[in-house]
Amino acid sequence: MKRRLMLGFAWVALAILPNTVLAASQPTAAALVGTWTGRVSSKSFASFAVTVKVTPDAKAHLTSDGSPCFAEADLVVTTSGTNAVTLAGSSKAGESITFKGTMDSSGKQLNLTYIANGSSSARCETDQGEGTLDKQ
Repeated sequence: MKRRLMLGFAWVALAILPNTVLAASQPTAAALVGTWTGRVSSKSFASFAVTVKVTPDAKAHLTSDGSPCFAEADLVVTTSGTNAVTLAGSSKAGESITFKGTMDSSGKQLNLTYIANGSSSARCETDQGEGTLDKQ
């Protein structure tokens, strides 16, 4: 009887452990809540500063200082896999902006690439680049 009980606990532990480990390593929208700042290097223009404020409802507001393609945008935050993050949305002027990347294991840094499409000025029909944002 004792041996059956021990085997039962072992099976339960084996069933629960993988889900617990995966849940701990996957970034959640909640882990992203806060203010993230950094610089983004464009392939077409000079680098510029970016600030992203992520709210608990998995929405974000982006502001940039120096980007000719977008100054502000409202974004939706999604996560997938073990550390993948996507921030996507559009500006009031109609530019669509998508940031994709990963969160480091400390949860304090995002390494991202971005693409912006559809600028009303036609200067940024397709601008892309990359950068790193640090959690403040």
